Parts: sequence; C-alpha cells; structure tokens
Amino acid sequence: MTFKKQKGKMMFMPKNYLSATEAAKKYGCSSSAIRSFVRQGVLHWDELALTEFGVRRITKKDFDNFVGSRSDLIESRRANAYAGMPEGYLTINQFSQKYHISPAKLMQAVNGNVLEHRVSDRGWKLLPEGETCQKLKVGEYANGTEINQGDNLQKDKTTG
Repeated sequence: MTFKKQKGKMMFMPKNYLSATEAAKKYGCSSSAIRSFVRQGVLHWDELALTEFGVRRITKKDFDNFVGSRSDLIESRRANAYAGMPEGYLTINQFSQKYHISPAKLMQAVNGNVLEHRVSDRGWKLLPEGETCQKLKVGEYANGTEINQGDNLQKDKTTG
C-alpha cells in the first residue's frame, strides 16, 4: 500500500491501482493517451478508488488486460509520436534511456549551451546522437571506459 494524503489525513492507496501518469510511464505512452482511452470508454476509472479515496485510478489488472488486447493501438500511438523526427537525432528522454544518463543532467547541459540541440515541431529538444555521444564519450566513443552522469557535462572553465 502507498500513502495518499487527502483533506489533512493520510489514507492508504492499495498498490493494485495506477494513475494515468503511472500507467503511461509503465507502458510507454502519454498520460493524455490514457485519459483519451477512458473518454473513449475502452478503459475505466475504478469506482472504489473514486468513492473511497477520491482519486481517479485504473486497476492494474484491467490495464494489463487492455494493453494485452490493444498493444497494436499503443504501439501505433508511440510510433506516431516520433513521426517526422529527423534522422540521427534523439529526444532527451530517448538519449537518456539509451545511454543511461540522467535527463536532468542532459537538460542542464543543453540549457548551459554545453550540448548542441535543435527543437522539433512538437517543441522537444533533440540531440544529434553522434555528436552528443562524441562530446560525452559514450556509445562507440567510450573507448571501454564508463562515465559518470556528471562527467563531461560541465563547460570547460578554461575555455569559457
């Protein structure tokens, strides 16, 4: 069970529920896609969670059944999200997952002008994969050495 604070008191939220955000993270689609599935009537908020806890939740069992029967729908939504992405570029999250570097550290480096990027039509910051790997010494540029998440993400103090 997890704790849920509601109206000044702690409540127990059973672990067999997922919020839209938790379901989206677990299954790789957006929370708005989950809410869309609820509006379409193919997924349902659990009545017990709503009446007992005052929150909108989906049971894990119902969502697992939905995903099993609709995996093609979720995959097509995921594919459409990245349609039109320039070749050789990765989103911050894609780069983070592929090379095991914190998205926060990558954003810090992008915002500090340490890493080059471009912005997609959707407003996503895109990193050129090869150039970023070379700068961070990851992937094929790692030379067999591991880097820590903070290594190579700071601007060189001597060059400005």
